[in-house]
Amino acid sequence: MIEIILVNKLKTQLDGKEFDLVITSGRGGLMMAQLLAYGLNIRTVHVVTDVRTVFPSIQPTQRVLVVDDINDTGATMAMMLNKLTGLGVKEITTAVLYERHNVTFKADHVGMYLLHDEWHKFSWDV
Repeated sequence: MIEIILVNKLKTQLDGKEFDLVITSGRGGLMMAQLLAYGLNIRTVHVVTDVRTVFPSIQPTQRVLVVDDINDTGATMAMMLNKLTGLGVKEITTAVLYERHNVTFKADHVGMYLLHDEWHKFSWDV
């Protein structure tokens, strides 16, 4: 699966950085967040099912890694970042497996850029 290769690429990009927790969206990012958390020895993973309403309790001093499978439009990442900064979190890093070329919000770390607008099919899509 190419996704495992991309997770390893992200892990290499993030090695040496310290994080207190990973936060991800409940639908797409959960598998990648768990793999990255394990690889980076981050023991806390928060899953957010609706970034507009429900958000876990996070302290402003915590170093947060936001993970998703694809940065399609940038909307989910922007909402998560806005929510975290609204909570006073100062150290936020974003990482995605795939990022489209025309997103409004760009992630800090990207496994692969998508230069087309077609629907991306993941290895686990059935």
